[in-house]
Formats: sequence, C-alpha cells, structure tokens
Amino acid sequence: LPLAPKAVADATPAQAQDSTSRVRVLVINVLITNRQDTRLRQLVQDTNPDVLLALEPDDWWARALRPLQAAYPYRIEMPRADAYGLILYSRLPLLHPRTQDLEQPGVPSIITGMRLADGRTFTFFGIHPTPPIPDNYPDGVGLRNVVLGKVAGLLRQTPGPALVAGDFNDVSWSKTTHQLVAQGPVQDVSVGRGLYPTFDARIPLMRWPLDHFFVSPQFRVISLTRPPDVGSDHFPLLAELALAKE
Repeated sequence: LPLAPKAVADATPAQAQDSTSRVRVLVINVLITNRQDTRLRQLVQDTNPDVLLALEPDDWWARALRPLQAAYPYRIEMPRADAYGLILYSRLPLLHPRTQDLEQPGVPSIITGMRLADGRTFTFFGIHPTPPIPDNYPDGVGLRNVVLGKVAGLLRQTPGPALVAGDFNDVSWSKTTHQLVAQGPVQDVSVGRGLYPTFDARIPLMRWPLDHFFVSPQFRVISLTRPPDVGSDHFPLLAELALAKE
C-alpha cells in the first residue's frame, strides 16, 4: 500500500479538553446489499458515537436502523435504491439542516450545523461522491473532483469550525484531496497517525483509505480508530474530536 507523503500530523492532537466540547463521529458505508444489521447496531452501541453517518442505505437499512432512534433524536434520512443514500443520526441538535446535490441530481450530500454541549456550533458536511470512472472530464477521475471542489468552495464561505466526513472514493494523498486541504482550508485527521485503509474490508491484501475526516483548524483530535467490519465492503471509521477553547 502506498504511503502518504507526509509523516507529520495535520490536525492538532487534543490536550485536556472539556467533555462538553467533544464530538464522536462514526462513518460507515453499510453496503446496500449487506444485511448484517445486527452487527452494525451492536457497533453503534459499543462505540457510542454522538453522530452516525451511514452511507449507501436503502429502505431496508432505514428500517434496520430505527431501533437506534431513541438515542438519536435528530435525524436526516435519505435512503435510496442506487447506493447513494445517506442517513445521519445525531445526539447533537441540528441547525438549518439541508441536503444538496453537489455532483449531479440523485447524489446528495448533507450540510448542517451542529451544537455541542457547551453551546458552540460547527458545520458538518456528509459526502459520498461517485467513484472515479471515465466520463466527460478529460482527467478521467469522474465527477468526484466536482464534489470536492464545491465542498472546498462551501468551506470558504462557511463561518466558524467545519467537519467534513464520508466515503470520498479517494485516497488521502491524491491531488484531489490535497486541493481540498489547500482550498478549504481543512486538515486531514489521519495524516501522521498511520494508515486507515477502509476498503476493501473483504480483501486483506488490497485495501485503500477511502473514508476520511477533514476538519478546520479549530478542531483538536482525541482519537481516530477503525472499528471491526460489519459485513460491508468498507470498515467503519470513528473519530473523537474536540473544539478548541477560544
């Protein structure tokens, strides 16, 4: 597996941070054909995230996640039959939540404010661009670059802290993600903390880090872990972050 070119952590490690400034986010591409919902619900109970972003959910997965709703009163649910559904469960209140097709109709992203326990807020972006396949774009990387470019533009227009999470269908050392970091500007939570290959969970010798967290400089990193697989072709990815005191 190629190594990321940087060895120094981008996102600043957390020092002592008040628990009211923290947020735990679990990202998992559930795989639309996967039916091992019990494993996913157990993982959520074990890891106890404040925010769950599920990618590729269809109507079956939307029903399978409902037993978790009592713990997550704030939700955005967009199940789809084409592998581009999104479901967001949150303990944190959502502020002005919306969905937006950053790439093309039918490939939505989630954009919402979130309020921490200490009252401060940040903007959350949940994304799942299409894979890099040949199309009308001459560099052959598909529409993924369009999405990340639009996210970078939205980040520049977003006041205050921001967190971008999802299945990027891209590795952290690619030109595209480097442009997101430079133009956002945001920092890659994984850089300097090792590799977190999340795809393909079914093939031990061929895995790539396609799921990511990018944060604005106001965030501090408490931990980044790759929990066990839940029957999907992607491993989950779990980040615990803290918003630095002003």
